[in-house]
Amino acid sequence: SARAVSCFRPTVPIVAVTDNARTRQQLQLSWGISTMDVDGFEAPDTMTKRALAMIKDKHLLKSGTTVIVVSGLKRLSGGYDTALRVVEL
Repeated sequence: SARAVSCFRPTVPIVAVTDNARTRQQLQLSWGISTMDVDGFEAPDTMTKRALAMIKDKHLLKSGTTVIVVSGLKRLSGGYDTALRVVEL
């Protein structure tokens, strides 16, 4: 999902969050993507909350900033579903 957004060369930061070292390394080769490591993706909501808390703690974005969260969720039958959420920090 981060790589797809990166193709549009947005002027806003792209932060990709993953618990996979190989994925993180591959994403760092794409234009404008910063990566963060978060352990234990049990559920999409938990992942989003942890990622936004880390971004806020590292002062990458200010409170009150509107964030677009794009996530690729793996399906049990194979493939991915993409989810998009608008969240205010």
